[in-house]
Amino acid sequence: IGTGLALGTSSPLASVTSVATPVLVGALLLGVGLVAFFVYCSMDRKLAASEPEAEAKAGDEDAFLAAQIALSYLLFGVLWIMLSDQLVASVARHPEVLSRIQTLKGWAFVATTAVFLYLVVRSAVASRRRLRRSKEETDRFLRTLIANLPGVAYACHDDPDWTMVYVSDGATELTGYTTQELTGPGPPTYGNLIIESDRQRVRDEVRRALVGRRTFQLDYHIRTKNGEVRRVWEQGRGVYGEGGRFRRLEGFICDVTDLQHVAGQVRSA
Repeated sequence: IGTGLALGTSSPLASVTSVATPVLVGALLLGVGLVAFFVYCSMDRKLAASEPEAEAKAGDEDAFLAAQIALSYLLFGVLWIMLSDQLVASVARHPEVLSRIQTLKGWAFVATTAVFLYLVVRSAVASRRRLRRSKEETDRFLRTLIANLPGVAYACHDDPDWTMVYVSDGATELTGYTTQELTGPGPPTYGNLIIESDRQRVRDEVRRALVGRRTFQLDYHIRTKNGEVRRVWEQGRGVYGEGGRFRRLEGFICDVTDLQHVAGQVRSA
């Protein structure tokens, strides 16, 4: 489309200016090619919008790659126009022959830049596909790993309710609530599941760990959906984003109620 527009508009523009048609073709193709590539980069970043950190990294990489391509393309276009015009002028004196060579030179520039853009975009697309396949494989591995863990992997906000952003399917077996219920906008919240006598201690221990930016380990009790009190062990830490800004808590929770019963039986024996 860009090549067609360049070829269709260059002749009318050349008729009202003193610039040769091949020069206008090259200049227009340069502009169209750069615009097309920036549009591609923009659409690709939107596709990765679900991962803020990955999106920011991809944005930096795209900007660097776009700058490299723009400079390379600009340098190639300038050298082509300057050197090829001098070469043609040195070998062709007759106006008709000069005009034909200029036309052929313009078409050669079109073909060369088309191949250049094709190779660049193909390389960029292939690179993106490889990255996505690698990410999909990593995500699949993590989902399988988490599904086989005897407990709950979670991500939550640092607030009194421990509002869950994500909980693995093991949360249903542990608490009796579905993952949708625990991550929904209303009650129940995980913070409310912690029995009242343990809540402040849990809050204080997590706060001290966040201040020291270290991992925390907790032992406390929760009340499940059916009213049963269960003892759990938790390990987690704060996750920090760009500039060291706190984002959320991430960790793992497992049920140690049966271990507590076994330990009690051993002591009584």
